[in-house]
Amino acid sequence: MTNKEYLKNQFKKLIKHDLKIKVFDGEGNSTNYLNITPNNIKQILKILTKDKTKFELADKLYFIFMDHLCDSDIAEFVESDPDNLPSGTRNTEKGMKLFNEIESALEDL
Repeated sequence: MTNKEYLKNQFKKLIKHDLKIKVFDGEGNSTNYLNITPNNIKQILKILTKDKTKFELADKLYFIFMDHLCDSDIAEFVESDPDNLPSGTRNTEKGMKLFNEIESALEDL
């Protein structure tokens, strides 16, 4: 079962119970409720699928860019991750900014 099929099945279960989802902003503040209905389930799935696709494409473009840099330049964007030793890495602040800019540019397409 694909992720999209799983989500669709879960939303169908929620519709039967007339469930609402409470929406929070990034700081934990309650902002609104989302009613799960047969009319908006397709729209919700479309948004979730689009965001996932956009993230995956941004990730792919980011690593294509990294593959074309020399090691000293890569160090400006990627660093060792002490929480995932011995070989884990994470983006530096500059790397996160680049990824976010790529993702933002994809939104404008």
